[in-house]
Amino acid sequence: MSKINIKTTLISPEGTTENKTKGIKMSNKLSYSENDFKVSIDIIDNSVNMTTKSDEHVLELLFKEGTETKGKYTLLHNNVEVTLNIFTKLLQISDNYIKIRYVFNEEERLYEIEYEEIV
Repeated sequence: MSKINIKTTLISPEGTTENKTKGIKMSNKLSYSENDFKVSIDIIDNSVNMTTKSDEHVLELLFKEGTETKGKYTLLHNNVEVTLNIFTKLLQISDNYIKIRYVFNEEERLYEIEYEEIV
């Protein structure tokens, strides 16, 4: 387990959002907090499982390049689940960097995660 600095960038039709925070890396898993959300990213083979949790909802997304996958959005207060269709156009995983270009609700988004170990 190591502590890491993380920079995330989301480019969507609503605009660009950048965040910098600290987190933890264990094997192929990243965990960090972003605003009021707890984020967990699992890198499994050539896919990325991303879970975002808050007091109000849980968002689970699976990204696999060239594949349409099902995500799940759960509202916790009334236990309502919505299935989401996600198409991953590009998934790049390298040392200290993840780039995901995907289509959700007919809109393209780009999510980049850069991280480095804190010495």
